[in-house]
Amino acid sequence: MAPKRLLPPEEGFPQDLSKVPDTELEILNSRILRQVEREYLQLGSPDPETEFRSEELRVELDARDAKDEVAEEVQPSR
Repeated sequence: MAPKRLLPPEEGFPQDLSKVPDTELEILNSRILRQVEREYLQLGSPDPETEFRSEELRVELDARDAKDEVAEEVQPSR
């Protein structure tokens, strides 16, 4: 069993990241980044599934950041 700080390719991963709360998404991202680092150190490159998951998380986080920026621009200054 892998440490909770890692997310190996064989461990479950959410199908729809848009439904994952921000805090859980950040935790998933941290676990994937640590997994990527471990795979680089042990294997020389990340597993394709880990790379895919990392990209999926990046896309979702970028979308949420863009949404937050738009929301900030829309709100009037006080």
